[in-house]
Amino acid sequence: MRARTWALIAGAVLGLGVGRQLAVRRRRSHARELFHSRPPVRYRALSWIARHPSRRALDLLQRYVDWEPIPMLQRRGVMVLGRMSALMGRGDAA
Repeated sequence: MRARTWALIAGAVLGLGVGRQLAVRRRRSHARELFHSRPPVRYRALSWIARHPSRRALDLLQRYVDWEPIPMLQRRGVMVLGRMSALMGRGDAA
């Protein structure tokens, strides 16, 4: 193979690795913000997690619903948890 081909392959692999790390960092950030002291930050994190369902998010949402002191946010968390449970095939999680 030519040097240009190897450089292209290396760039693609490096790009995939960097993209994956950024995605992991973003997911962790939103998971932390779900328990933030400011309600608007928690609402944004809840909205982001609702758009990115995963098995890990189900467990995180269950802990969040049990912890959330504001009834409106707690109801939203229950709603998101129910939708995600149905989507992921775990109807008993809500």
